[in-house]
Amino acid sequence: QRDPVRIAIADAPSAAPDIRQQVYEVRREEKMESLLGLIQQHQPASALVFCNLKATVADVAGALRSVGVSSACLHGDLEQADRDRVMAKFRNHSTRILVATDVAARGIDVADLDLVVNFDLPSTPELYVHRVGRTGRAGKRGFAVSFASPNETWKVRDIEKFTGQTIENKVTEAGLSPVTQEGQPILKDDAEMVTLFISGGR
Repeated sequence: QRDPVRIAIADAPSAAPDIRQQVYEVRREEKMESLLGLIQQHQPASALVFCNLKATVADVAGALRSVGVSSACLHGDLEQADRDRVMAKFRNHSTRILVATDVAARGIDVADLDLVVNFDLPSTPELYVHRVGRTGRAGKRGFAVSFASPNETWKVRDIEKFTGQTIENKVTEAGLSPVTQEGQPILKDDAEMVTLFISGGR
């Protein structure tokens, strides 16, 4: 080449997502009650709840359904067709709460996700970033809440060190116990949509 010119375009700085992050110090036996209280207080149109074990996923989703909260499970043992069905209903707002493990939740991209809950703290700070990054997309403010048992405060410190952000500690405030009345549901409104699956064959 004669008189070649090299042109380099600098990467535009990307703004960090605007996510409000909170942590509650909660004993293991209080987690389910705290989750119900959190859902009742914030009334999310859609929420993603992360658990570390598929057995916990099933227990949490079952407990939510038992009090009338629209919920579904997503974990590694599901067949792909079942995963697709669960995700279709969640994206369509036919399911309000999706309870999932990290293995199943990779690649989840849902618009307007109001709330992410770490029912169990993840094993690494990188997984924490992946989880809470499901909310606060497309320029909207997100909200992420984590439950930490008293012996897991070191995990919270590691996450703060890794992310360079301070997580709002709610340990000194009133608990998250739900306020229930006879016949009153945790969520005031049902799911926005009903998703119909029509199998027409080939």
